[in-house]
Amino acid sequence: MVTRPELDELVLGLQDRLDLFQGTRRKLNLYLANEFNVFLQYFDPDENAISRVLAILLDPEGVHGQGAVFLDQFLDMIGHPELCAVSGKARVRYQDPATWANGSGLIDITIDMGKFGVGIENKPWAGEQKDQVPRYLEHLRKRYAGFCLVFIDGRGCPPKSISIHEQQALDADGRFKMISYHRELKHWVDACARTSEADKIRWFLRDFASYIERRFVPLEAEGDN
Repeated sequence: MVTRPELDELVLGLQDRLDLFQGTRRKLNLYLANEFNVFLQYFDPDENAISRVLAILLDPEGVHGQGAVFLDQFLDMIGHPELCAVSGKARVRYQDPATWANGSGLIDITIDMGKFGVGIENKPWAGEQKDQVPRYLEHLRKRYAGFCLVFIDGRGCPPKSISIHEQQALDADGRFKMISYHRELKHWVDACARTSEADKIRWFLRDFASYIERRFVPLEAEGDN
């Protein structure tokens, strides 16, 4: 049985360790600011804000000043490294107008590379609209000789508006790519951070990657809770 004096000594020992930890943390934060993250503490982005961030990073003329390096890494990730040869001339459009047989709408991001176009539909939380993916596919087919529709989902869920069989066939042809936040998108942001020559952009990207890791839980992990 633990005596009261032994318990008091144990508590004092733990308090000393906690004080040491807090002191060390304060010293590290003075130089590294480990606990500061603009996304987690001051900026709670919605779907449109995240799409704007992605569009800025993908733009070879973007204010990040890194040229086409981020776009090249993205093109490689979606299975189109051959487009890196012309990525410097790409035009990135946010909320790009799209048309199809029975109506019109907006694609979150379009990367216009002349005869080839990449459409990006960003779904961090919201579900699809009716026939959304088929409509975007129709639009891209009409506008470009070659295309790829990238579907980014917060939990890694594939779109429901087209069958798995059709997704697989389109993916095999390089015309469709499914991306999850917690896996592919985070890996891309991490890669951008490693290649950025600007400290300001590098730290922004690290905060973005940390936000993705904490905010978006894989679908399989949800099932474990």
